[in-house]
Amino acid sequence: MESNLIYKQLIALKQNATACHIDDRDKFLIMSDLHIGDGGPLDDAAQNEALILATLQEFYLSRGFQLVLNGDVEELFKHPLKRIRQRWKDLYTVFGKFASRTALFKLVGNHDFDLLRKKNSN
Repeated sequence: MESNLIYKQLIALKQNATACHIDDRDKFLIMSDLHIGDGGPLDDAAQNEALILATLQEFYLSRGFQLVLNGDVEELFKHPLKRIRQRWKDLYTVFGKFASRTALFKLVGNHDFDLLRKKNSN
């Protein structure tokens, strides 16, 4: 019974998916498993914050790349979303710059799956 529900959900997902046309000139950066948190000792990305921001902004954004966030960007198993967003404002600003060029694609993973629940409850 559960497999039938999953099948129906996958079919609906496919039918509602946005097509992305890619040609030889397109450039993509695919990132996953950042596990950003609240900046504390359990924040897996905190030590690499400067590297992440500089690389995204000064290299990929400035060179016209599209950014694919392929799940587990936020670490919602350990941290509340509100604290993550407060701590990582600069990163969300950079994500916003990609989005303003329609060059941001975000998928969710198991560590940030609650984002879908929040989105669908609004």
